Amino acid sequence: MRHSCVVGMNSRVVVLAVLSVVLAVVLGFEAGLRAGPLAGVLSALAGFVPAVVWELARGWRERAASVAEKRAAALEVFASTGPRADAGVAGDSAADSGAAWLLRPEAEVVGFRPRPELGELAGWCVGGGRLGVRLVTGEGGSGKTRLALQLERELAGHGWRTLWVQRGREGSAVAAVRDSGEPAVLVADYAETRPDLAGLLAEAVAAGGCPDVRVVLLARSAGEWWRQLLAGADYRLSVVLEQAEPLCLGPLTGADGWQELFGEAVTAFAGRLGVARPDARLLLDDPGAVVLVVHAAALLAVLDHAAAGGGGPARVYSAGEVLTGLLGHEARYWHKSAVARGLVLDTGVQRLAVAVACLAGAGSESEAAGLLACVPDLAGSAERRGQVARWLHDLYPASASGDMGGE
Repeated sequence: MRHSCVVGMNSRVVVLAVLSVVLAVVLGFEAGLRAGPLAGVLSALAGFVPAVVWELARGWRERAASVAEKRAAALEVFASTGPRADAGVAGDSAADSGAAWLLRPEAEVVGFRPRPELGELAGWCVGGGRLGVRLVTGEGGSGKTRLALQLERELAGHGWRTLWVQRGREGSAVAAVRDSGEPAVLVADYAETRPDLAGLLAEAVAAGGCPDVRVVLLARSAGEWWRQLLAGADYRLSVVLEQAEPLCLGPLTGADGWQELFGEAVTAFAGRLGVARPDARLLLDDPGAVVLVVHAAALLAVLDHAAAGGGGPARVYSAGEVLTGLLGHEARYWHKSAVARGLVLDTGVQRLAVAVACLAGAGSESEAAGLLACVPDLAGSAERRGQVARWLHDLYPASASGDMGGE
């Protein structure tokens, strides 16, 4: 390969060099007659050297530009952190914003609380070896995606790039790492729902001439899908999969239990929305509740306080109130945004449409429009389904995994 590249480039160099020598000899012939043969030779070399150097430099510049262009194109399809975290919420009032956006891991409204799993993952990533695969499990809302976002930040200082593999792009992920020329971590959220995951892992094992790669799989459990992945793996892949034990996220609590996390979240959400901080307490009947429930309760406390004009007595929130309260705030946001678009939908249709898009999952407007055909009031009009699909897409853009909504 090296020989062919040199020959291809030197064909131009030889032509220019020959022309330079001929021109130099002709122009230096008379000087050579007067000053001797040495002057003619020096004159020829004076024409030859600059041409060769110039052509070599131009070739290097062209190749460098080509490599940079190829690298940029390879990385373009792998967004660093998925959707815009601030869409629809930054700078808006509590009454005009979709509450769900503030709870998305990409929004990072509440500061990341250190947890031991981060250090373990970071150490594993930089610990050496060409390839590693690690499964991270935890209940929905336990902080898997937020952990991966923090891991991305930690590894950037060590020269590692993090690529979030969107659904349907598993086949091009390893090639993107190879073209980037940098060690990379591939993050696959909702790994248990990806039919092309085995192909990605097999390609990572077989890839030659590729920088170091780590694959982090985020899933709710190491269930049947994981057992099937292990059973279907060839010898080389099975060795890689069995090198590191799955990492299960434990509960996240402060020194004072949930109250400390709840208080931090209340302060963060009030500051983000620009409203007064309420005096509220959290009452959890489930000691193993995930951090998302605590954050959701804190957001509800802030929204209720803002809706009441900043007055009212201190409240105690239980886990059972959280979902109902947030859905009430979110439903008011759905109605306002639909009216602003001239989209007339009754409350029942709105709720069904949002439920279908978020629960069934859709990676694009066209997929969402197809799913909405199961809503009776929308089944008879493709145009209306398209309008609702675009509305839903604006409400809940696709996450880093490629699905509308997000965990």
